Amino acid sequence: MSPDPAASHLPPARVRVALVGCGAVVQHGHVPAYAASPALDVVAVCDPAAERRSTVGRLLGVPPHRWLDRASDLTVLADRPQVVVVATPTATHDAVIDDLLGNGFHVVSEKPISPTVDGCLALVRRATGHGRRLGVLHNYQFATMWQATAAELAAGAVGDPLAFDVRLTDPGPLPGLMPQQPMWRTSRSLAGGGCLLDAGYHFVYLAEELMASPVTEVTADAIETVTPGWSVEDRARVRLRHAGGAVTSLCVDWTVRTRQRPYLRVTGSRGHIEVDEDAAMVTVHRHGDAERVIDCTDDPHGFRTALPGAVLGTVGDADHRGSAERGRRVVSIVEACYASAAEGKTVHLDRPEL
Repeated sequence: MSPDPAASHLPPARVRVALVGCGAVVQHGHVPAYAASPALDVVAVCDPAAERRSTVGRLLGVPPHRWLDRASDLTVLADRPQVVVVATPTATHDAVIDDLLGNGFHVVSEKPISPTVDGCLALVRRATGHGRRLGVLHNYQFATMWQATAAELAAGAVGDPLAFDVRLTDPGPLPGLMPQQPMWRTSRSLAGGGCLLDAGYHFVYLAEELMASPVTEVTADAIETVTPGWSVEDRARVRLRHAGGAVTSLCVDWTVRTRQRPYLRVTGSRGHIEVDEDAAMVTVHRHGDAERVIDCTDDPHGFRTALPGAVLGTVGDADHRGSAERGRRVVSIVEACYASAAEGKTVHLDRPEL
């Protein structure tokens, strides 16, 4: 796993940040991270829903005159933000981020930057053309339980990694807080994709990190829409084969009535590691040894580390292009899964330069 991104290139003064999109992820995930970070100063919040921007604005102590309904209003603020964090519905990212980059802001996007590879590439070019920086928030990469798992694998605790098995079973997606359309994740016009793009995305980038090997081919056993009225997939089963021979099996199901605990297991040549996301515990089972349980309740979702790191990276002197490229890489794998389902065959991917 990557080191703490906030540990280097720390600017000497607090970074001025604006938020565009004040939904559930921002209220419950981002806000505590901002509150805990001495390096970030949220100076404005933007959302078309008055109740959303006022709720998040109050939580962060932003003055009411900086609760804005349009991101374009950021350009007229006397004390302009240096970085804008975008957490609007996924399919709106292309237009929102394009406008912000064109108006001279650095941008950090909630995943994904865009629901398509072409969209990701266009936004990266837009950022480069305007001398701006564009990053994507991959918070699971910095979650304590996945950091612990990666450390155990790197130390050879269970031998060579052979398989990563993921089963996520929920009665639908996480409801948003959009007053007019709380279930926006079920609509392709807003979400851009369904359970694979929304929930599976995190485990695609984790798979390449944990297996220490890029995905070189994908096979979609099933990507389908079962729920009437939905325009995105609500069930996906895909297999990702890595260059080193390991296989990631990813199953995401939004069609059940009752949520089941996620099944998350890394199998190695000398044992296996189980991750309990609900309890934020990691259990290491090495052949012939007693099991070890690692408490990972400190920042279990990674926001307190990943969010400040992503924001600070856009104003530091490090080369930040790698963040956007990793985001494009994940979307390319997800797109290949969709193509595999449509064509009924395995899709091969170019091996990225490491």
